[in-house]
Amino acid sequence: HCVAVGQFGVVLTSIDGGLSWQSQILGINDLWLGAVSFSSNGNGITIGQGGYIYRTMDWGINWQLVTSTPGISLYDVQLIDTTDGIAVGSDGVIYKTTDAGITWNQKSSGTPNLLWSVFFTDTNQGTIVGGGGTVIRTTDGGETWIPQYLETNNILRSVSFKDINNGVAVGSSGSILRTTNG
Repeated sequence: HCVAVGQFGVVLTSIDGGLSWQSQILGINDLWLGAVSFSSNGNGITIGQGGYIYRTMDWGINWQLVTSTPGISLYDVQLIDTTDGIAVGSDGVIYKTTDAGITWNQKSSGTPNLLWSVFFTDTNQGTIVGGGGTVIRTTDGGETWIPQYLETNNILRSVSFKDINNGVAVGSSGSILRTTNG
């Protein structure tokens, strides 16, 4: 299964590896969806502008609105396993679910900066990057977040880890940051 999301609440799904796509519109008018994440059992979450969070239980064929928060934009989401997930966005917003996206609770990020990207290497270890060189980490599944101090104020737009220790964050002005110790 392949799923892509974008402008005007469009969701594209493919069941043939991307050869053909079916389009659906989730009804959020001129707002965009910024990211989508699935667990191994077909549960999925998509998030976007206006704090919209939608969930699916069938690989993106049917979607239901969970919540929206006017004035907030969500930029990334990761389902860590079949029940736990994290969504991040503007104003340092972090939302966590422990019931496959049915309910979401806000967690303190310790920063007002826009948060662009989240990546978990296992159920406990996760990293978020964002504006102003923001890097925050968790070792307890996203319950608490600890700032990491860097020598850059550049926007960091994406983070990815190969394993629990080796990761890369990238951003504007050509910033590439690497860690080998988690």
